[in-house]
Amino acid sequence: MGKIRPEREIHHDFIETNFTITRPSSTTQYAVNDTLAASTSSAYAIEVANVGKDNGDNVNITGVYVTSTAAETLLPQLMIYLFSSPPASPVDNAAFTITDDENNNIVATVQVDSWTSSAINSRGQEDSINIPAKCASNNTSLYALVKVLNTYTPVANEVFKFTLQVERN
Repeated sequence: MGKIRPEREIHHDFIETNFTITRPSSTTQYAVNDTLAASTSSAYAIEVANVGKDNGDNVNITGVYVTSTAAETLLPQLMIYLFSSPPASPVDNAAFTITDDENNNIVATVQVDSWTSSAINSRGQEDSINIPAKCASNNTSLYALVKVLNTYTPVANEVFKFTLQVERN
């Protein structure tokens, strides 16, 4: 009786990668569908480096964790958009807008609206997910923009740290 051997072995690599947004020194309330960003004057997308091992890799987002240096009574509901190429970014507290071409480059979206908080900070998470995404053929990065889905009054200089759990195929 012969042994059955797999035609090829599949190795999965699990990583965590982070990016941070340090808000401007303001407490201007966000309206529904405003942009959460680090600047009110300079727009830029956030590079999430080394998501893939190789250019053009397919990956799965398996979890997203967000920590904040604030513990507001009403915590934000956030939508994280991941793009295969850098989009033009709206500035902080401006309406979240993207072009049709940028919309076509969205490879994943993750909503984070489940939060817990202590007296001085908070943590949101979306785990037990399996969202496929694909890096562009010329790099291993994804690019992030963050939209606020609710009315949210921030703390000046609030720091949001985003951690993506990624399964590399």
